[in-house]
Amino acid sequence: MLDQLPDHQVELIRRAPPTEYGMSAPTLPDKVLRITPMDGGMVCFAVEHEYNDATPTETTEPKHDPLDVTVQLGEFQVITEIMRTSIPQLVGWTTMTEIAMQRNLNDVLQGRDSRGDAGGGLPF
Repeated sequence: MLDQLPDHQVELIRRAPPTEYGMSAPTLPDKVLRITPMDGGMVCFAVEHEYNDATPTETTEPKHDPLDVTVQLGEFQVITEIMRTSIPQLVGWTTMTEIAMQRNLNDVLQGRDSRGDAGGGLPF
């Protein structure tokens, strides 16, 4: 995703959850993160709330102003490296791959392939 920059804008949207059990609830906004390249290698991070088919009222959610942060090229490189190293840890990518590799190794040692049959070959 970050490799799309600095040529293209990147947009991440977290949609508001649907109303449960058909009960009426205040309309929640979608949360949008836009990462926009600018001149000179600068990048703008903008966090906004977008309301679909509704405008915020006092009974729903108060209107939030968008938050914009513009960073220079060096700062963006630091943010990029932090995201590259921390996001896999946060989602458990390393743990998942270690479990999958251990399962494959156990299958090979027990004479099964990765599909669980007795093919005898390597699962790779």
